[in-house]
Amino acid sequence: LHSLSTRGDDLSVNLAATALIPVTMDNWLIFQLALKTVQHYFSKEMARLGMYVEVDGSFDVRPEERFAIYLSCRPCLQDGLPEGVSSTDPADALKKVREEFSRIRFITLSPEELKTYKDVIMGEMSSQLKSPEGMMMYALLRYSEGKDICSGYTDRLKTIEIDDVRWILDELSSSGVAEYLVE
Repeated sequence: LHSLSTRGDDLSVNLAATALIPVTMDNWLIFQLALKTVQHYFSKEMARLGMYVEVDGSFDVRPEERFAIYLSCRPCLQDGLPEGVSSTDPADALKKVREEFSRIRFITLSPEELKTYKDVIMGEMSSQLKSPEGMMMYALLRYSEGKDICSGYTDRLKTIEIDDVRWILDELSSSGVAEYLVE
């Protein structure tokens, strides 16, 4: 799902894609690693166009189990860009977003990057589990949705390989993608 949205002066290129993937702890952790990978990749690619990227993700249990990724690409303020780089109009950037999203299944992820992303996710989850809001979120998932995505996450995270992340990226790039423009 690709869109161009305009809200006054807040122009952006937004992309959402969803894939039917069972919601398990392993798949959720792999998805979190995929989000970090996409954030890093798109940040590099869109910076060349004077744009910044926000990446988020979610999953649904009903009516079907699925994961979804959301990207929002917005122009940077011109005075914050390096010399020789200028903000690209979001309408022109849409083509680049489409091209780059179609390539996410081919992103090269090094063992060092994977380790870094694992460390970041481990820290994020540890922080979430120490907060009342995070504990509540994980408890609700476990007891109302039947999805335990936090018990033993440190051991499970250690077993994830680069090919696992590549699989999720492939699923996201090849299913549940539609395009439209909103002006």
